Amino acid sequence: MYKPLIFIGCSKDGQHLANAVQVSLSESSHTIIENQCVGSPMQNKIDLISEKLKEVEYGIVVFTKKDLEEFNKDIIFLIGFMKGQLGRNRFTILMPEGESIDSISSYLYGLEPLRYDLAHPNITASVGPASHAISIYVNQLDERITENDYLVLENKKNLLREALDSYNCTKDIYNPFLACLINCFNVNNNFLYNPKVLGATLFTLNDEELVQIGSAGKIKSNHRFLVSDSEKFVVKCFEKQELTLGEKKDRIKEENESSSVEYIFCVSVGVNSVLTIHIYSKRSISSKDFENLLKELEKKNAGYISILNLLLKGRSS
Repeated sequence: MYKPLIFIGCSKDGQHLANAVQVSLSESSHTIIENQCVGSPMQNKIDLISEKLKEVEYGIVVFTKKDLEEFNKDIIFLIGFMKGQLGRNRFTILMPEGESIDSISSYLYGLEPLRYDLAHPNITASVGPASHAISIYVNQLDERITENDYLVLENKKNLLREALDSYNCTKDIYNPFLACLINCFNVNNNFLYNPKVLGATLFTLNDEELVQIGSAGKIKSNHRFLVSDSEKFVVKCFEKQELTLGEKKDRIKEENESSSVEYIFCVSVGVNSVLTIHIYSKRSISSKDFENLLKELEKKNAGYISILNLLLKGRSS
């Protein structure tokens, strides 16, 4: 099931409320709280939040009574920043019952915030009605068009050029296409920690073996697997004709790292072929997230995979 990504901004005093909202929305949405955003060591907070807002469908700014009484400038700034990044219809303000939004700024006149009950003995229950309203509204929204959508379009153009150029090749036919693909392949998600694409391979059936016919990145060439070797990720994908996600620990490490994880995304393409994308992550994910990660990788890269399918179909005809 598709789950939209929602950003939650708050002060330190509002952290407990943001956590409660996150719990309340967990069934219908993926959420990320401001302090859960991870960036590069030298990245400042504005750039970090700006990058995250490019990925989300909706935003929530949580106000506490203390934020209102002390006129918390950071949270007020976040309202303007979020409105500028997401637009008026893609964010909301959550504040205590009985407080006026005009107390924040007269520029917010006309906006109707959602409320929570300060007197409620259960924090999660107090934000429950507001969270439910957000869940219903967000799931009715069309998916947001972002800068990334235009990047995807440009990537598709580049892949199509590589696909057309490959018809003039007689050697290493698929390598240039795969090299372009690993630069395009989108691995940004809510499951992997600082992921990056290591490489890609393409296998096709030859007698009783899956033989590697293309590779790019940090992947060795000339791999081949017997179709009877059902323990191999590539063979599993080929046999079942469905997405497969493999996991290899500590096979490829970055400098000064004690551990790392390589995820191998396998997808059936063409008539008898399998594409593998090798993805590096600093830490592993829980087994319950495998299926969600698979679906997210497939969804974000469906257009790229379809171009490879066209290339394989064209070369086989």
